[in-house]
Amino acid sequence: MGILDKILGRGKRRKLPEEGGKLLDAGWTREELREAARDVVAMARALFENHRLNDAETLVMRAKVFYEEAGDRDGVGTCYRYEGSICRERGDLQGAQMAFGKSLSLAHSAKDHARMSLCESGIGGVLEKQGDSAGAMAAYRRAIDLAKQGGDFAHASICHGLIADLLGRQENYVEAQHHYREGAKTAAQANSAAVMAECLQGLAEMYVRTGDDARALEALKAYEEAVRAVGEPVDPKALTLMEVLRQKVGS
Repeated sequence: MGILDKILGRGKRRKLPEEGGKLLDAGWTREELREAARDVVAMARALFENHRLNDAETLVMRAKVFYEEAGDRDGVGTCYRYEGSICRERGDLQGAQMAFGKSLSLAHSAKDHARMSLCESGIGGVLEKQGDSAGAMAAYRRAIDLAKQGGDFAHASICHGLIADLLGRQENYVEAQHHYREGAKTAAQANSAAVMAECLQGLAEMYVRTGDDARALEALKAYEEAVRAVGEPVDPKALTLMEVLRQKVGS
């Protein structure tokens, strides 16, 4: 509980009540609960990214209690979504599907298309791990439609990339190219150079697989430009491939 105490010790935060006690009864306001929950979720995300799954799960569960007491259904849905990601990473696919399903239900009740999209893509990832490629693809397609309805074009682009990755592994390179192109186009709408770069690098690989070296080189040039735009280093493998393609294409 040391991490939680450290987070809640900032500013003029109130202390946690005794085990089983209600935070509102201990003098917390609903806004204080929401603020604390947001900080706890941010820390949980950092722990998750560092593969500290048990610690991340502990904090997500605590944040969910804060949001529930604050009456913040959107916040509760966010916690369920993170719980789903943790379960999926751990290999508890049934638990992941249940958590994403609860988050999706709350987002659907709120008619929040952007949040629904995040849940659908999470479900797609679970189905993919279960070997249900068709189900995963359907979930990713739903996620794209919902993301666009919700104005989250960056996430729509990511989902195009997820479909393209799946198609590439199935050796359906032409369809994969289509989704990488759509992903790059959608990322441009979102002004997300980082996501665009990922799609362009994937697109180049698919062009190489089909022997279209000229288009692969053009895609890699666009990838390099997008990466440099966000100040990130260019993948050395991509630079090597560009040199090989330049020699083959003669440009």
